[in-house]
Order: sequence, then structure tokens, then C-alpha cells
Amino acid sequence: MFGELLASEAARRGIAGMVVDGNCRDTPLLLQMSLPVYCRGRHPNAGTATKRGMSQVEISMGSVLVRPGDFVLGDDDGVVVCSEEELRQWLPKAESIQLVEARMLSHVQAGGSLFEKIPNFEAHLAAVAQGKASKLRFE
Repeated sequence: MFGELLASEAARRGIAGMVVDGNCRDTPLLLQMSLPVYCRGRHPNAGTATKRGMSQVEISMGSVLVRPGDFVLGDDDGVVVCSEEELRQWLPKAESIQLVEARMLSHVQAGGSLFEKIPNFEAHLAAVAQGKASKLRFE
């Protein structure tokens, strides 16, 4: 069971963050630490030490394969695992999405309608209702 003690040791060793394929405990204390911790849920019980852990080995977390060298990126919305090649491929698209969303948010915060920035919104809804492929366009 991952909790305050293991998190403190991880932080002491300079580990950047932890992703736990299971539950954590000591949640209020973990939230106060500078070490980001992502887990499947919370549970108050202490764990057992019946298995020795391993590092730098391929693992499966749910349906996601994680290999040594993969990038594991997380925030309050969740965790993404990708190779360096995938990161280089996706990063420009992610940055582009951030710029578009920032412009749209500024427009809405200034009193404009979100849908003014999605010129094909009605056509998209109609296409989806008919089972046709469609993508929203954003200005």
C-alpha cells in the first residue's frame, strides 16, 4: 500500500512522481507533499510486504503497457504514457490545441459565445445524428 512513508522515501531519493496501479492511503498527507502521486483509489488499510518490487521492467497497468524509458505524464485529469517518439509526434498538436482553446476561452470571457468559434457546430450535430463522420472546426 503506497502512503506517506513510501512517498517520503521516494521524494528523498529525488523521484519525480509516482503512479500506483492500486490504492493509496494517507491521502491528506500525500496531497500536501511536493511529490505528485496518482493511484486507482484510496484505502485506509496498511499493505503487506509479500512481493519484492522491481524497476526498469515492462509492466501492464490496466490495459496500458509501460516500458522502461517511456514518459509518464500526469495532472489532475489523469495519466498518459507514451514513448519519446510519440511525445515528439503529439507535442505540436497538443500545443496547437492549447493555443486554440486559450483564444476560445478569451472570447467567451469577453462575453462572446463559444459557438461563434465553432463555425460548423450545427452541421456537425446533423452529421453525427445521421451516423456520418464529422469533426468540429475551431477558429
